[in-house]
Amino acid sequence: MMILRRFVAFLSGCFLLALVPSNPLLAKDGQFEINQTVVTESGGFPYVITTSGSYILTGNLTVPASTTGISVQAEQVTIDLNGFAISGPFECNPGDCTGVGNSSGITTLGIPRHLTVINGQVNGFHERCISVAPGGRVENTHVVDCGDWGIVASQGSIVIGNRVRSVGKEGINLSGDATTVYAHNTVTETNQIEEDHFAIIGGRPTAGNICGDGSCSTRGIRRFYLTKTAFPADEALTACAAGFHMASLFELRDPGNLEYDTLRGFVDVTDQGSGPPLTEGYARTAFPFADSGAGAGTANCDGWGSSFITDQGTTIQLTATNAANFGPWVIDTAQCDGLEVWCIED
Repeated sequence: MMILRRFVAFLSGCFLLALVPSNPLLAKDGQFEINQTVVTESGGFPYVITTSGSYILTGNLTVPASTTGISVQAEQVTIDLNGFAISGPFECNPGDCTGVGNSSGITTLGIPRHLTVINGQVNGFHERCISVAPGGRVENTHVVDCGDWGIVASQGSIVIGNRVRSVGKEGINLSGDATTVYAHNTVTETNQIEEDHFAIIGGRPTAGNICGDGSCSTRGIRRFYLTKTAFPADEALTACAAGFHMASLFELRDPGNLEYDTLRGFVDVTDQGSGPPLTEGYARTAFPFADSGAGAGTANCDGWGSSFITDQGTTIQLTATNAANFGPWVIDTAQCDGLEVWCIED
């Protein structure tokens, strides 16, 4: 009878152990461990995180085609790649990142805030390689072979010290909100499948970055440009690219402390070099609504809401002479029916 009791107790213990989930496993320092074995035992990819906390890779993850690697469904999550890689099978060919599939490396479901991804590599996915929601952080990652975007982040996020290469669209796609900041990133071989996609869009740089297409400042200096096409004045406030806004007179007063964006901006003459053109464009005034009854520096096409030919808006243009004007600028007025727009980084 004693032997029978012990045998029953042994079976009960085995049953209880079988009920203990293998996901997540605690690794060192209270972090949850992720590796290929853990993912397999939890049911395979995508590996779903539903518990807040710190996670660490203890081995490379190899993700099948058309499958997401890690899906984060909890707030306050940190994923330390720990020098390892999350790899899908997708590859960009030189000049071509097209392919068939639906997969991401690390992504969020809904808007779980404050996801941090650090210290490793994510590569080989048809869509975005890393995506974080508001308040996220992506740091010291190597991102390569992404069919759409390399890193996507939104309001209040920090993207710093990453290397992004071989992507179909933008290498780093940030919210246009200036609360999203970035610095010390290197982004090359972007815009592989669509035109007019820059290495980095949106956000605000807090230090220099290196962009293969020349679209960011290596010194972290605020950029400005004149739009390549004319806009009626009632469209001027939305004429600038993501991460830029219609410039005021006072933001442009000292162009020596700014950097002209020749990729986004109007370039016309042979001798322009890397500086701005001597071309007229609309600029904001900081005045209340004013149109044809106001003069240069005051007129603003009724707060940039009018496109009537009879109304007037303020314009500025660099001058090679020292005319009595606004610093190096000539300040004037023009009709509200259409002109290029001066834009400046958020």
